[in-house]
Amino acid sequence: MTENNGTGTNKLAGISIGLNIILAIGLIILYILFFNKQNEKSVQENADMPQLPVLQGGEGSNVAFVNTDVLLDKYDLVKQMANEFEKERRKRDADLKSKSSQYEEEATYFQQAMQNQSLSEESAQKIYNQLMEKQQALYELQQQYSDEMAQQDYEMTSVLIDTVKNFLHRMNLDKNYDYIFNNSVASPVLLTRDTLDITNFVLKGLNAEYQKHYNPDED
Repeated sequence: MTENNGTGTNKLAGISIGLNIILAIGLIILYILFFNKQNEKSVQENADMPQLPVLQGGEGSNVAFVNTDVLLDKYDLVKQMANEFEKERRKRDADLKSKSSQYEEEATYFQQAMQNQSLSEESAQKIYNQLMEKQQALYELQQQYSDEMAQQDYEMTSVLIDTVKNFLHRMNLDKNYDYIFNNSVASPVLLTRDTLDITNFVLKGLNAEYQKHYNPDED
């Protein structure tokens, strides 16, 4: 049970990193915008005081925030993909465990036969070579399964990022935000106004589209 929870957490963290990269890129651009719009000259009596960047009105000032931690926890598509990933992982683990157990039984039998000197030198060498081949095959199968799961992880993360970005683009045709930032725990955003948080709106829209496309019979 502990192993499964750890696997799910790593998975969501991996998805979260992908979303953080996509949704937090605009933060650097916003900072540059802030500093470029500062007055070039300071009031003389305040020359020794540090000046805070002030966001001017107009273009660049319409911003919103999405907490991707909430999306990863409550977005139905994430839950589905995590379940599919875990199902595939368990399937491969079971296959490896079965083949490993068979190999161990054969290796134990060979060891006992050698101790009892019940094998000829020719037979012992033949069985030994076969065991080495099976051991190498097990290693290659383990590597193959690891690569397959890594590829599935990449593909699922790409689908998730593309789905969220696509929804935000379509939503923004009406909302006209200049920037939509990520406000998760791992993001560089330190403070936001609650009025700028559109997480619940985005989550509701994403889940509504998920139910429509993945569960069309559920009304």
